[in-house]
Amino acid sequence: MAIAWVYRDDYQRAGYRVLSMVDRRCAFVNWMIVLPLLVLILLTLVPAFFGHADAIYVLGALFAGSLFLYHGSGLALHKSNQHARRLLLASIAYLAVEFALLITSNK
Repeated sequence: MAIAWVYRDDYQRAGYRVLSMVDRRCAFVNWMIVLPLLVLILLTLVPAFFGHADAIYVLGALFAGSLFLYHGSGLALHKSNQHARRLLLASIAYLAVEFALLITSNK
């Protein structure tokens, strides 16, 4: 959603419908930013539920997910290119942290 927000005008000129253009502040766009992040946080806890990760993984995943959700909420609330870029950078950092946690805390 961060990329879609930053390049929304380019997508619109090219004829692609990536975001709702009726009202760029609509609740649907907000939910499409925040809801997948909430689901992602829950999904990252699956290895711990099956005994494949330790407490360090759980705490790290919750912390990284919380920061990711924080930046996603910033875009949902403010709808600016600056917040979208922060969310994009947060997503890259989140993936790196999550992979590192998975590698280091594997039981």
